[in-house]
Amino acid sequence: MENKVFRDCWNSIFVVADMIRGGLSSDNSERKMFSVAQSRVLQIVFNHRRHGMRVKEIAKELGVTPGAVSQILDSLDTLGMIERKRDGTDGRALAIVPSEKAKKIFRKQGSSAAQICESIIEDIPIKHLEAFASVIVLMEERLVSWKRGVSCQRASDESQDE
Repeated sequence: MENKVFRDCWNSIFVVADMIRGGLSSDNSERKMFSVAQSRVLQIVFNHRRHGMRVKEIAKELGVTPGAVSQILDSLDTLGMIERKRDGTDGRALAIVPSEKAKKIFRKQGSSAAQICESIIEDIPIKHLEAFASVIVLMEERLVSWKRGVSCQRASDESQDE
């Protein structure tokens, strides 16, 4: 039984991730398919769009190498989704900012995505949403610990001690 619950849970997580990655717009002509990595980078860039972000900052936030981020940025640049501009505080460095094309797409899809998300959860009791959120946070913490070579149980014990 537990194995089926586990499989169903992960299957649902991947289905939801694919649906989000594909865009929540019902208009397929506007839908852009981004990889999960591209979506994460775009999210980070949009969250810091006022001043832009350096490659090292994006890499640190994602927990990956600057080289990996550069590859993702190259693909996003090819799609016309980002711009590389001189950093205002250090003219030698480049700041990554969303392009006008990206801003237009995200404005259009952002409002519809928010409406879709609201309608999806509107009748789910808050206690279920809180339980879901706590499980997702715990899974994230354990995956981060696992990547660092720390046992999941020890990481769970440490987070509960705080």
